[in-house]
Amino acid sequence: MVNDMLCFLLWKRIKEQQMISKIKKWKSLILCICLFTAVIGLGSVVLTQMVPKEIRLIIDGQACAVETKSCTVEEFLKEEKIHLAKEDSLKPAADTFLEDGSRIEIVRAVPVTLQADGNTTEVKTLPGTVEHVLEKLEVTVDGDDKVRPALSQTVTAGTEIVINR
Repeated sequence: MVNDMLCFLLWKRIKEQQMISKIKKWKSLILCICLFTAVIGLGSVVLTQMVPKEIRLIIDGQACAVETKSCTVEEFLKEEKIHLAKEDSLKPAADTFLEDGSRIEIVRAVPVTLQADGNTTEVKTLPGTVEHVLEKLEVTVDGDDKVRPALSQTVTAGTEIVINR
């Protein structure tokens, strides 16, 4: 009986060792497959970012095609030495990833002079109507006020907005 028990324990130990050996083999295989997949995935990301892409750049309505290897809008602006003022408009956001066919639109703010209530103020604002600029600057006008140019006029660089109350 003791002999049978020893044989059983020995057989069990051998089977455990065989199982551990199989697990180690599978573990190594799974690890190799994961590493291979990671290398291929990372390589394809790097490769696609290294391939030049053509993007459409629009500044104040003037469009042109530009080839770049930049990954984001911010990197592209640095590469092309395009500087933005805080009042300028940029679409899409600077942290947006670029791909072939992406579109970057910049609208430059323009200097405008505002004369109201005895004060003259120089501001930079995005082009739009006089009404839009006054709303953005939180300047209210009522029906008795005389605004020049008209509220519906488009603001361009150097426009002087005069409000007579």
